[in-house]
Amino acid sequence: MTGAPAWRGIARRLSAGAEIRLILVGGRWDREQRLFAGGATLSIVSRYRVDIAILGACALHAELGLSASQEADADVKRAMLAASAEHWLVADHTKVNHCEPWLVAGLSDIHHLFLDRPWPELGDDPALSVHIADA
Repeated sequence: MTGAPAWRGIARRLSAGAEIRLILVGGRWDREQRLFAGGATLSIVSRYRVDIAILGACALHAELGLSASQEADADVKRAMLAASAEHWLVADHTKVNHCEPWLVAGLSDIHHLFLDRPWPELGDDPALSVHIADA
């Protein structure tokens, strides 16, 4: 093994804040997509109500919204959105202006969008707070 999975590093950083109570769910680990999925994951997610769900994006389209390349990934993302009050989405420029087969949500369901560069095709939606990372 060449190192810890990325989620461990993210969990370590997020859990450093005393005001943050971090909940990680398990289930079947998908090595290719680097995510937990399946019935066990969905069952665990359905038992919680959380303040913020932070999702990664497979594909983002200004009109078609957030989509996933695998059905199991889309199922988990939809369950996380349903269990949370705030919906945050993180994506880099390689994910925008693309669509995958499995619909997750429209952009109107996302509260904060974090990108690595501006996305001109997005337009100006006052309901969506867009954050561009400093270079």
